Amino acid sequence: MARSASLFGLLGLLFLAFGFAGAALVGVGDAYVLLNLVAGGTLVLAYLALGFEDFRNLLGQRSTRYGAGATVYTLLFVALVGGGNYLATRHHHRWDVTEAGIYTLAPQSQKVVGALTQEFDMTAFVEGGQDPQLESLLDSYRYAAPAHVKFRMVDPDKEPALVDQMKITTARSVHLQYGNESFVVTNPAEETITNGVIRVSGAAKKTVYFAEGNGEGDTQNSQDPRGYSSARLGLEQENYEVKTLLLPAAEQVPDDASVLVIAGPERPLTDHEVETLDAYLRRGGHVLALVGPRQGDEKLPKLLEKWGVRLGNDIVIDREVRLFEGPRLGIVPITKSYGTHAITQNFRDYTVYPQTRTVDPDAAGKKGLEATALVKTSSSSWAETDVDAVFAKGTASLDEKDKKGPLNVAVAVTAKLQDLGITPPPAAEGKTAPDQARLVVFGSVMFADNQELSQSRLNSDLFLNAVGWLVGQEELVSIRSRSVRASSRSCSSRLASRSGGGGSPGELPEDSRPPRPRRGARDLPLRLRAPPGAEGGEEGQARPARQGRGHWHQPSLPGSTDRPPQGRPGLAAREAAHRPRRRRRRQRPREHDRRRRGAEDDRRGAAGPRELRPRQARADRHPDPQGRLPDPAPGGRQEHDDRRQDLRPQGRRA
Repeated sequence: MARSASLFGLLGLLFLAFGFAGAALVGVGDAYVLLNLVAGGTLVLAYLALGFEDFRNLLGQRSTRYGAGATVYTLLFVALVGGGNYLATRHHHRWDVTEAGIYTLAPQSQKVVGALTQEFDMTAFVEGGQDPQLESLLDSYRYAAPAHVKFRMVDPDKEPALVDQMKITTARSVHLQYGNESFVVTNPAEETITNGVIRVSGAAKKTVYFAEGNGEGDTQNSQDPRGYSSARLGLEQENYEVKTLLLPAAEQVPDDASVLVIAGPERPLTDHEVETLDAYLRRGGHVLALVGPRQGDEKLPKLLEKWGVRLGNDIVIDREVRLFEGPRLGIVPITKSYGTHAITQNFRDYTVYPQTRTVDPDAAGKKGLEATALVKTSSSSWAETDVDAVFAKGTASLDEKDKKGPLNVAVAVTAKLQDLGITPPPAAEGKTAPDQARLVVFGSVMFADNQELSQSRLNSDLFLNAVGWLVGQEELVSIRSRSVRASSRSCSSRLASRSGGGGSPGELPEDSRPPRPRRGARDLPLRLRAPPGAEGGEEGQARPARQGRGHWHQPSLPGSTDRPPQGRPGLAAREAAHRPRRRRRRQRPREHDRRRRGAEDDRRGAAGPRELRPRQARADRHPDPQGRLPDPAPGGRQEHDDRRQDLRPQGRRA
């Protein structure tokens, strides 16, 4: 009876296990699950009724207690692992450990996707339906907004009807669908997909006007390094419409203008043009002004000063450090010091400002104006007031009239019209009247031209951020997508030279060094003018620069406590220092050579004259045509054996 009770207990536990497993998979309402649960419960109750005494004795055994403890710990471990996996599938987080963060969306992409309020579908058409790199990118968008973003990978050969429906014409394309708006990205990358999201997200299309008529840069000619075709292309990729405005002939700035860009007028503005700009700002307009040294005459600076910006009549001089050249003076400040503003949010890297003047906020005590400095130069810079000497003679000196760094080179202004006593005109039908005007001023015209935007990606971000802030599209004000590159670990120059790594000794890694200044019209090598009465010349004469061995150095700045850099060997001397030295063979004395040759002659004479035989007569080296080996010379083998016998060690003597 006890054996039958034990069998009932084992079968009951087995049926209950199947029943609970089925309930977890298909639910309790299934007939198979109910049958297992009922049968298992009945058999377990039968076991308890028939073998209660044996069951009680079993519980009292030591092995039962140990087994029960192990079972409890096992169930607890399984519950913890299962609960952790359950929480991880619903509240997961990813960590991007690459140096460049190539598996993380750029801040701008995260802002754009996070602002979506409807379901956003992405359909990728790739060959075979598999593309790990593209799938990882689309999954990053889904991870940024899992409640609204969905994607799938489709093989165009298996679903031709879907290809025709979504109007796919090229392989490796992504179809974006947001509400009733759709867009096809033919070259899927983070930048193009984010721009596509901006297009279909329903945001109103803004219009950016570039003023022309006074020698401004061309927005159509991509071959002109001073043009702004790269800036125009960047604006169009972010769903802006770019137009030009002939400012001298315009009665007013068009009503559809979201931003008016004044990019470095070469000729002075007329009174009519200044009044047109002032009227546009009083209507709640948005102006982006790029005014370099010796530009704008007097009327444009006075207009900007009225709206809280003061332009300096100077040019910023800063110390540059070139590879293998050391420090020198230049007019291309490079900085990564930014003010607290939405335009420069999350900026950490360097930006370049060729030929810039100082731009300072001038809103103190002016009600309704709020001015913020965006960019500051380094502490080693100064504002040179003798601009003509810089461009004509290539000389500069820090004197009492000049201002020491750090210096402001960009300012953003928010003007509240009502606080300024300005009543804007009534808004058009369906629109609200603006209550504020916005203004951004940069002291460099070249920081956003074709040459600079093609070499400094962060300059492009700063320009586009300024436009995005002016029009009020805060989701576009951020760092743009980056290029994919391999993560690397930088090492010292000595270690790189030992391991044969690329790069020059002492060169910084590409992601940690500032952009290298370029020579040309925008980068003049300057010399320091000696102060009056100083040794080496009078005012206006340049002191000679220090010359090292194959290396030129600029003298230290006036008033600086830094020691002048010493001359260092040039590139050829450095390579010679790292080149391993060849070990020279020791030259033996001639007398030693004569003695050695004499000893060799004596040995040859003792052995007898040497018989010289022609090469073709040495037939003993080759078999005859019948394959037989030639007979050895008489006595040759025997003499050889005798010599071997003589060289053998002698055995032990008895």
